Amino acid sequence: SDGRPNTVPLFEFTATPRTRLVAYPELELRVFLTSLQKNEAKFPILAGPVELLLQNGFVGWTKVLFVAPGEEFKLSFGPDSTLRLARTERDRTQDATSTDWKTNTKTVWLYLSSLGDEAKTVEVIERMPVSELEQVKVTLGTKRTTPKPKVDENGFATWEVKLEPRAQTQI
Repeated sequence: SDGRPNTVPLFEFTATPRTRLVAYPELELRVFLTSLQKNEAKFPILAGPVELLLQNGFVGWTKVLFVAPGEEFKLSFGPDSTLRLARTERDRTQDATSTDWKTNTKTVWLYLSSLGDEAKTVEVIERMPVSELEQVKVTLGTKRTTPKPKVDENGFATWEVKLEPRAQTQI
């Protein structure tokens, strides 16, 4: 009657989430807390806003799409305030003297720091170019890349970095 939207609880369920800290340095220089959980209810979750809560209370809002019963869905709880991330890159082009071929080398350095009092594991995902042309070759410089990442068929290189309290590391 007052013209304002009202919230009506329809059902509730409890799910055990799998949480992880994940970073996409090319897109955002922050490390995000994400969760993956299953819709354990007998009913679907309709698309719309979701209120996010952690142990200390309200964290923020996000949106979910339609989630069928038994389907897994992800939520992001925002950046971790105790982790810092920096990224620098350098491009170098080399022309071949006897052919018209060029070699482009892109070097990326990732720096991760922990300011907190507990050890954390961060999944760092960096995108590599993928060639669809036979004449263009894209390779990872395995001799210069430390530690070694897992690279999938879509060109995403993934590192699992374990950070001790107040520690720093470089990829």
